[in-house]
Amino acid sequence: MKKLFTLTFMMIMGCVMTFAQSVEFVDKDGKTITNGSTFIANGHIEDMGWAIEMSSGVYVKNNSGSKADVELILDVKSCTEGTNLSCCAGGQCSPLWEGENIKTFSIEGNVTDDPQIHWTYEDPELEASAEVVLTLKQDGKVASTVTLKFSNKIDSGIDSLIADKALCNIYDITGKLVKANVSKNAVNAMTKGLYIVRELTGAKNVNKVIVK
Repeated sequence: MKKLFTLTFMMIMGCVMTFAQSVEFVDKDGKTITNGSTFIANGHIEDMGWAIEMSSGVYVKNNSGSKADVELILDVKSCTEGTNLSCCAGGQCSPLWEGENIKTFSIEGNVTDDPQIHWTYEDPELEASAEVVLTLKQDGKVASTVTLKFSNKIDSGIDSLIADKALCNIYDITGKLVKANVSKNAVNAMTKGLYIVRELTGAKNVNKVIVK
């Protein structure tokens, strides 16, 4: 009887391991994004001339040693008029419309893949936003769900995220360094535009700042 119980237990555990989800959402540093949480987009920002593009900073990681076939459901809840969402998961780029949009693709074992979820907006001085619920499925089962939010709501000053005495580097929208080792308030004396202020020490926080 004991042997039968042990064999049954091992078979059950084997099934659990077989159907365990190996994929998850991670941030740009490879840290797990908690299932059911809200994630504020913090990816690369690029001025394309006709619009500004912001990437999500959300990645999909396959923790197993073998290829995983996944389904990414992007449920667009809101998107400010005049702004656009897109996704290039699987190598095929397509716009995201209000409601559910589905992408299927494969990820090699022990690989982190960028689904390339992008949001574009034309005028950085006009407040705009977008919200998308991301659901990651493997073998038809939900592995993780995350609410992704985009926003260009940026103050002309710098909030308390960066310490007052901290030294910072200031970059323009293209990522070019324009000022190094300066106070965060140095940006207020710069010409009109969108800047990225990165703290050099401590938590190394980042602020996106509009100078009007």
